[in-house]
Order: sequence, then C-alpha cells, then structure tokens
Amino acid sequence: MPMTWERHPDTDAGVRVLRGVNDQISYLDYAKRAKLSLERAKEVLPNVRRILSHEKILFGVVRGIGLVRLGDSEKVKLPVRRMKQIHGQSKRIIRELDTIENFELLGQDERQQATTYRTIANAIRQQALVKYKAPQVSASATGAPVPNVAALLKKKG
Repeated sequence: MPMTWERHPDTDAGVRVLRGVNDQISYLDYAKRAKLSLERAKEVLPNVRRILSHEKILFGVVRGIGLVRLGDSEKVKLPVRRMKQIHGQSKRIIRELDTIENFELLGQDERQQATTYRTIANAIRQQALVKYKAPQVSASATGAPVPNVAALLKKKG
C-alpha cells in the first residue's frame, strides 16, 4: 500500500498565515492568526518556513520579535552570512584534526581520511572568503550606441 502524506492542520494554518504576510509579523501575532498557542506555533514554524521556501517565499528572523518576509535583494545577501558560517565550521574541522597526536601511528585509511578532510576544509575555507566582483558592463549592455566597427576599420585602412 503506497504511503500518503498529509500536512498537520497546525502546519497548514501557519502556512496560510505567513503566505499572506508581506512585511514583518511578531510571533504572538502569527500564533493568534493561526489560532495556535505560541509554543505550538513555534514548533510548526520550521516546517511552515520549509514549505513556503518551495514556493519561493523566505522569512528571516528578527531575534526575539518575529519574522520578516525577505525580498529578492535580501535573499541575495543570505549566502554572505552562510559563507561566514561555513568558514568558521571549516576552521573548527582543521583545529579538531590538529589534535591528532600520533598521526604516524594511524592506519593508512585513517591517515588518508584525515588528509582528505583537511584538504577539503582548507579549500572550503579559502573559497568561502572569496569576494564576488560584479562584471564590467560594456557599452552595448548599457544601451549606448555601438560604433560601426567596419566603418572604423575602413577609415584607418
């Protein structure tokens, strides 16, 4: 018998409420609109946010207050924070691998594993800090008239 999945009514209520929010909403207001207790509203919130993310609706957290719906420009800034987190996590991995006391006494598989993890963590750490540079915009992309190249070459020749 095939399995079917149904959303919990509390989750559906949360989805309906947040789908209609276009700015900021407090946790208390969210719970009242969803007709849930504050505790229950916060319990289903991760699922609600995940469901809405599939609909391209993202909410950021206003710590201790509530949620704010993110526009496209705010969504672009999200990876910057994530990259900082990844950078820190890779640093911790390297630090943990540095605690190996007798590397030479490890088996070959374990040494390879540790070396591979260290290499990956170093690569992630370096790439997580790479700054994105916007490409140079050419005259044709800005809508400025592009000179007739053939005419220019005839004049010079």
